[in-house]
Amino acid sequence: MGVFGTVISCFTIDRFGRRVLLLISMSVMCVTICGLGVYFYLDIHSSTEGLGWLPLVCLAIYNTAFAMGIAPVPWLMNGELFAPDVRATGAGIATMTTWVLASVITKTFVNLEAAIGKPGTYWLFTGFSFVGVLFIAFVVPETKGKSLVEIQKMLE
Repeated sequence: MGVFGTVISCFTIDRFGRRVLLLISMSVMCVTICGLGVYFYLDIHSSTEGLGWLPLVCLAIYNTAFAMGIAPVPWLMNGELFAPDVRATGAGIATMTTWVLASVITKTFVNLEAAIGKPGTYWLFTGFSFVGVLFIAFVVPETKGKSLVEIQKMLE
């Protein structure tokens, strides 16, 4: 599914723009993580009979949405947002931040699951994803077809 999402991204990023792709990607990821939380909640408090397909579908859609926007677009935008003299430093900081946060998520997932349960853990990540949607909607500029000077003016 990741390859499918990446192919979609390749053919749509210049048509719809970076910001739109990020918004769609993060919104879909938010909904699918919430769906996993609902499934695990029902598994504990009710019944998931007939819903065995839901986690697989949520994960497949999540993976596709991630590969479509959140995975490739920020790396593309790194080259567009930073001036040439600070691009390497900016990309290095962005890379380090990405991997540190990925490590934190990986290391804390089991502890979170033990503390607040599977549904709570997925709903917590749903909340983080929703904050990401708001951040993209209100802070991230559209860089498609814009020069560095135009982007810098938008960020002032």
